[in-house]
Amino acid sequence: MDSGNNVNLTYEQALVELQKIIEALSSGKVALDDALKYYNRGVELTNFCDNKLKEVEQKITVIRNGSEENFNIEEDGSGANG
Repeated sequence: MDSGNNVNLTYEQALVELQKIIEALSSGKVALDDALKYYNRGVELTNFCDNKLKEVEQKITVIRNGSEENFNIEEDGSGANG
């Protein structure tokens, strides 16, 4: 289990690690101290994934808004041929 360092972690890698943690905790075969470590790491990974999704959502919104602005300018007739 990779603890704490999410710097080079991708969203997909975080999901894979999170799934492994869920499986381990669901098995009921994890010692209490280890379960707490897994739980803490799971919270970190969940926050990481949530933040990644929010970043992507913001980027999509910016791209979409930019595309709409470009479309409105062209539709406006203010182009070179208008």
